[in-house]
Amino acid sequence: MQNILVVEDDEASRVGLLVLLADAGYRALGAGTLKEARRLLEEQHPDFVIVDVRLAGDNGLQLLAMASRPVPAIVMTGFSDQSLQAEARQLGADFMVKPHRTGGAPRMHSAQAIADDGRHVLWRCTAMAAAATHGRRRGSRRAGGGTHH
Repeated sequence: MQNILVVEDDEASRVGLLVLLADAGYRALGAGTLKEARRLLEEQHPDFVIVDVRLAGDNGLQLLAMASRPVPAIVMTGFSDQSLQAEARQLGADFMVKPHRTGGAPRMHSAQAIADDGRHVLWRCTAMAAAATHGRRRGSRRAGGGTHH
């Protein structure tokens, strides 16, 4: 079972994502602050991180930049921003604009909007986890002396 750390300062969004991920078979950990996220990242060694860019007084990208080891991640934000996207990609993360925002204006912060975000994140998470698993399998074959083309 893969461990996923969700870093989101909005409690409703964080809890919604944690429930969706747990229901999908992941072990989901949650943090509402950068400080709490750093502690969980170092103590729990998650396989994957989902982090909001805008955390109360902090930038979620700091978590990835300060991590003691590279960890696959999705960086989420409510606003499309090319410089944030470039910074996330430099840190090896996927970048996602939360789907409940359209045209730069937030939709009502409803259970439906949170569920829409969660399903979108879950789909991306599953795709990235599958790719990471496939990459580990390919790498282990190479490490074992086999050839791979």
